[in-house]
Amino acid sequence: QLIPERIACVLIAGNHDSPRKLAALERLLDRLRIFVRAEPAPPDAGGVVVVPSRDGRETARIAVLPFVAERRVVDACALMSSEYTWYELYSDRIAQMLAVLTRGFGGDTINLALAHVLIDGALVGSGVRSLHLGEIYAAKAERLPDNLHYIGLGHLHRPQMIDAPSRAAYAGSILELDFGEVEQQKSVVLVEASPGRPAEIRTVPL
Repeated sequence: QLIPERIACVLIAGNHDSPRKLAALERLLDRLRIFVRAEPAPPDAGGVVVVPSRDGRETARIAVLPFVAERRVVDACALMSSEYTWYELYSDRIAQMLAVLTRGFGGDTINLALAHVLIDGALVGSGVRSLHLGEIYAAKAERLPDNLHYIGLGHLHRPQMIDAPSRAAYAGSILELDFGEVEQQKSVVLVEASPGRPAEIRTVPL
């Protein structure tokens, strides 16, 4: 007889995903501890996923920010909080949304964030060329939240750590998605965290 491990999974939509298709599965998969979040949402409407450990001794709070296209960032901001005066630049709006999602995260929980977003200055491809998209489509690393154990970033395929106020990284794609990635060492990121202490983060090659 198979005994389910009850390992939780939190999944956010990226720029190549269909939010409508993923959203249709949300309520069904929540019961299986597979938490799908397809659209940006306020903390109390799915924007923060609370996951207890399997032994019930610890709790993780995970702020989730699926991909927000530049043309839709104004609508996403409107969903988050009416008390903010939202700035005009895309990078500032992304930073404000993450601030809303992580507001109130304390020292008694494991505090994480998942965001599918471009970070200005991140490395692309197999070389060492930095990506600078200006202030239109990219977020600034220094504007990421500072009260988290770890920020898991999605969008770029190349694995890399990001210099930010909280520990942050692109784990990258687990498979080579074009010929330019043939020589790229694919990996996953393992984060071991407990409330009130810095997380241990290591890269595990695939």
